[in-house]
Amino acid sequence: MDQRIELLIAVGKALRGITLISNIIGIIACWKIFNKFGEPGWKALIPFYNTYILYKYSWDPAMFWSDLICVILSTVGTSPFPSVILILVVHILISIYMYYKLAKCFGHDILFTLGLVFLPLIFLFILGFGEDQYLGKQSCTIE
Repeated sequence: MDQRIELLIAVGKALRGITLISNIIGIIACWKIFNKFGEPGWKALIPFYNTYILYKYSWDPAMFWSDLICVILSTVGTSPFPSVILILVVHILISIYMYYKLAKCFGHDILFTLGLVFLPLIFLFILGFGEDQYLGKQSCTIE
């Protein structure tokens, strides 16, 4: 076999392994965060529902549905139409704001939000396994 093909196969296997490990770490972190919410940790295993729970305890469940619609609409477009790009930008902004609200619910500030945005696995793990306690939705309000 050609060396380039062997290299591509090896890279593909490595990426699958990294993705699997990342998913496991994310599930474990969300499991612990959900326990801090007072929810059973197994809810972290269910795709989409786990994100719904994050929105429920940090912001508003209705915003989850808005974000999900943005994700669906942005994947429907096959070319970079301005409307598809705009919908994708709205999705990104909603997600960043949800991370901000989540950080506030645990007593953190904008710097922790940036950590959640750019290094979510690490900072979700910090929320789950750290000393931080869920302060309730009332602490998530913007002053």
